[in-house]
Amino acid sequence: MSDSVKQITRQLTIKTGSLKRLAKEVDLYKKEYAEQSHVVERLSSANGDEWELKNARKVLKDCEQMLAPSQERVKEAFDDLSALVEDTAEEEEIVSTAEYGKAKELLGQIDVSGGQALE
Repeated sequence: MSDSVKQITRQLTIKTGSLKRLAKEVDLYKKEYAEQSHVVERLSSANGDEWELKNARKVLKDCEQMLAPSQERVKEAFDDLSALVEDTAEEEEIVSTAEYGKAKELLGQIDVSGGQALE
């Protein structure tokens, strides 16, 4: 394996890991947002303590503010990995590597348009 192939497979590994980590991060933020929405809903319908409700709304707002930038980072990582995969699609020595296969598989699992990360 030549040095350039090693460098490209290393980049594939790094970019694939980065995209996977960021996608999981978005999923966690979505889950946290959903849980916090239920907490706010429960507190407001139960006429809960005003202080608790205010804090729950603040946490919900924080979750919401973290979600958009995280989704943008996923899109950027997706675009980077996608470009690398496209650029190396003609190089048989790279296409035959496990790293290339993992990258293609992950790109197929990520939906950046609808915000759905890993399935």
